[in-house]
Amino acid sequence: MEAAWGKEFVGETSSITVFIKKLREMVGTMSLDDLYFEAYVVTMDSLVIRKRFIHPAAFDIWNGLVQQHTRKDKSRQGDPNVIL
Repeated sequence: MEAAWGKEFVGETSSITVFIKKLREMVGTMSLDDLYFEAYVVTMDSLVIRKRFIHPAAFDIWNGLVQQHTRKDKSRQGDPNVIL
């Protein structure tokens, strides 16, 4: 958790509470498109952590968002074209 959001949120009782607080802090500091991407990241993280089913269309959306945002942010590591 700390690696994803920083030390200021360690000790929160619910990981989703941490994510929501961080997203609320991001409002107004980035474009709506970037904020949507961050919200999608939180949603996908939450589904995986809680071991919930993810609709196949959600992966198509995810892959499109990652491809779109990888072009903007060259600091992301790894090749987004490599399929694991």
